[in-house]
Order: sequence, then C-alpha cells, then structure tokens
Amino acid sequence: MSEQTQKYTFLGGSGTEKMCGITKDELRNNPFLWFELIHPEDKHKYQFDKNFYKFHLGERLIRIIHKDGSIKQIKYKSFRTYDKNNKPILYGITSDITKYLETKKIITLMEESIYSMKQAFCILRPSTSEHLFVNKARERIYGYSYDKFLQNGYEFWLNTCLHPDDRVMEEKYHKEKSWPEIREFSIVKPNGDIRRIEARVTKIIYEDEEFFSFIDRDITEKLLAD
Repeated sequence: MSEQTQKYTFLGGSGTEKMCGITKDELRNNPFLWFELIHPEDKHKYQFDKNFYKFHLGERLIRIIHKDGSIKQIKYKSFRTYDKNNKPILYGITSDITKYLETKKIITLMEESIYSMKQAFCILRPSTSEHLFVNKARERIYGYSYDKFLQNGYEFWLNTCLHPDDRVMEEKYHKEKSWPEIREFSIVKPNGDIRRIEARVTKIIYEDEEFFSFIDRDITEKLLAD
C-alpha cells in the first residue's frame, strides 16, 4: 500500500485462501476485501474512518471472519520500505496462529492441573540426571523445597530423599534407564520421618530421546490401615 494515496496491491498466494476463504484472484481484483474480513471488534486497529484504512507499523493480533463463518486468530506484521523513487510503501505479512493459541491454552491448562495435583510429579532426563519439570506437591510429600529438586534433580532425590536401603536398586534402574511401571520405596523427610511411596512411571520418547515421568504418592497411612 502506498502511504498517501491508499493504492493497494495484493501480492499473496494460495495461503490466503486457506486463511480467509477468499481466492487470491478475488483479492487481486479487490485488495480492500481483506479489510472487510476483520472482526468488527478489531476493525478499530486499522480503520481511520468509515472508508479509510490506515496501516500501523509493527505487530498486531487481530481476528478475521473466514468465509465459512469461523473466526481465525491472525498475527499481522506491518513494515515500511521504499520504491525506486524513494517513495514509502507499506506492506504486511499475516500468519494464522489460531491453532498455536489453542494449543498454548491447552498446555497452560495442563500445567495448572499438574501443579495442583496432590501427587508429586516430575519429568526426568536420564542422560543428564536432571528434573525438567517438578510440581509443587513434591515439596509437600518429600518435605524439601521445590527449588532443591529443580536445581539438583535426580542426584538430590537419590542421595538425600531416598532411604539408604533402596538406593542400590534405584541406582540399578537409573543405570539401565528402565524403571518398573509401579514400584515402592521409602524416603526420609528432613525431620527424620520415614514414609513409604508408590511411584508410577511412564516412558516418553521425544525427538529420539528417552524421558520418564514419575507420579509419586504417599501410601504410608494406607499400609498402616491395612
């Protein structure tokens, strides 16, 4: 788009049809048709008055209404360049981020759920013996601060939390990078209290690397009741 006269040329390809539901030929014949797709609540981000659209440089998130009626979340980046006569030209690049935002929301909800679990949860990378993720319940069950598990990982759990009677077997599991799906072991809390833990293990393969998730629950009271 030229900066002053609003001369607007559509240069997009077939991706625009997937994003908007309008063909590239339709947009080439009427480039301002794109602005008509903008969600009414977002038009103010571009609309200067009823019949005039103004580009704003930088990045904006807007919604557009697809031809099929669905609403798409769009990231729009606007730039200024200059033609051979040194006249400014504004151009924009759009990306459909609808699925990305939906996935991000789901991941956030999953993280919130994991953090609020009553069971201790962590993800271990055996190759480096580090905890990639730890929830707050681990602090309550083991009695040590959340940061201890993130900073020192598996070695802290093995040498500080785990009861000495169970360390040899756990070292064997770690060396072989193989844990039983369900196992029990004892831990020693900072106050000297010994608790019995049941751990459930799931192996995860991501980008050809092995990871393990652990869900630990304190079964001491259950065993005493039985």
